[in-house]
Formats: sequence, C-alpha cells, structure tokens
Amino acid sequence: MRGEGTDVVAQQGLLGDVLSRMRRELSDLDIDAGRRDALTARIDALGEAVAASHALADAAFAMLDRIAVGVALVDMAGAVVWSNRYLRDISAQNDGLTIAAGRLRVGDPARAAALAAIIERTRARRGDGGDRVAAVLAVGRGRDTRPYLVTALPLAHGSPVSGGDQGIIAVLAADPSRRVTLPSRDLEDLFGLTPAESQVAALLAGGDRLDVAAEKLRVTTGTARTHLKHIFDKTGTGRQSELARLLHSLHGKIG
Repeated sequence: MRGEGTDVVAQQGLLGDVLSRMRRELSDLDIDAGRRDALTARIDALGEAVAASHALADAAFAMLDRIAVGVALVDMAGAVVWSNRYLRDISAQNDGLTIAAGRLRVGDPARAAALAAIIERTRARRGDGGDRVAAVLAVGRGRDTRPYLVTALPLAHGSPVSGGDQGIIAVLAADPSRRVTLPSRDLEDLFGLTPAESQVAALLAGGDRLDVAAEKLRVTTGTARTHLKHIFDKTGTGRQSELARLLHSLHGKIG
C-alpha cells in the first residue's frame, strides 16, 4: 500500500501473479513443445513489461512523496486511492482539509461542494485531452491562518501514476503558511555544507533570523555568522534573501 487507501497499481502485482500461474500451468499442458516454448516466451515478455511498468510506478510515487505540495489520487467514486506524505501531514492537522474514511473532507459545506465540482469538471475534461488546471479553491482553516489552496489535474491515460485507470485524477493542495523545511543531509550533499552549516541554512530558509537560528542551535551569533559566510561561498549566494530564494526553489525538488 502506498500512502493512504487502496494501492492504485495493485492490479500490476495481480497481473504478475496471474502470469506466473499461467507459466506453471502451461508447463503441464500436453501440447507441442515448440508451441509451449513460444507461448512461454510471450508470457515472459509480458511479465517483463509488467515489472518495468511497476518499477516506473514506484519511481513516480517516490517522487510525489517528496514534493512540497499535497497530492491525492481520487477515483471515479471519489475515494482517495493514494496520498503523499505532505497531504497526510495536512490531514493530521485536522484544520479544514482532511482525509477521513478514505475520502477528502472539507469542513465548510459550500467549499466541500465546490471541491466536488472541481473534481467532476476535471474528470469530464479527461476525454478531450485537456491538461489545464482547474480553478483554485481556497479552503478555510479552523485557526487564524492562510487557507489551503486546492485544485485538480487530469492524469494522462496509461501514466505510471494513474495506473491506466481513466477515472483517476490528481487533487493538489498547498499550505501557503507552511514553513520551508529542508533535510540537512540533502543540503550537505548538494552544496558540500558541514552539518552545522546545513542546520543554519535550513533555519534561515524556514524564516528565522540569524540570531534566532544561533539561539536554536545554541551557538553564538558570531559563530552562526561564520557559518553563513561559508554557506554563501559554497552556494554562490551573497545575501540571506538570495540564499532564501535558492533554498525555496529547491524545496519542491528535495523536500
């Protein structure tokens, strides 16, 4: 199971099991050896195609699980068949947009109806090859903060994410108020930062001032400033605002 709900590519595993069973049963059939070999070769070729498709789907889901936008795959019945980590984090906050009983839930009835309409319009557009983004819906939250921004996208037929299911669409949700969080290890790998430098960079990207970052890391502001100078040198930036823009641009790629 990937994310929450039914595995959207479970049919691939089922098909692989069926092919294995066919291969075993074919070996017991009283047929010409040449014909058996030819049929077995075709089954093997189909099995390889299924395995390749499954690997591609795994890669696609792994990528979606790391982006800094919530993604839910919704089927014809409106059920969430998969959701990524970001959307599950949003749901766990329980402040306006949640996944409950396998479905996307919006607290406000009018907004819930609007979301259902966006999903339906997106599904209807799938047949005409359209790939335009539907209207963006602002979903209010239970506390005084910026609303979630929700929209939907049609998925290409046969894509690794849709699993070939014509009814699957992607619902996207963004949290404009969510702080940027960048894995320190990724910053070390990308820019050759030391662990201390990557921690400073991550806090600055999240909106902290240098003195606040220093306090959180229990170092002096002077030490944090030295780290920042090294960060500038290694990232090719010269100001905190420039560094923040760089790290924000990476957030969707490595977050």
